[in-house]
Amino acid sequence: MILRHIRRNQTARPRRSGRERQTQARGTDIIVAMMAVLLVLACAFKILIG
Repeated sequence: MILRHIRRNQTARPRRSGRERQTQARGTDIIVAMMAVLLVLACAFKILIG
């Protein structure tokens, strides 16, 4: 859901080369994945520590 929103915003911007757009999309995917991992780790620590 978040990724679709980010990608829609990128396609609405003025023309960019396909490679540049792909690189930026990969960068946002990595950031979103890292945030998800941090959230999971925070929840796991909270459950384990209690």
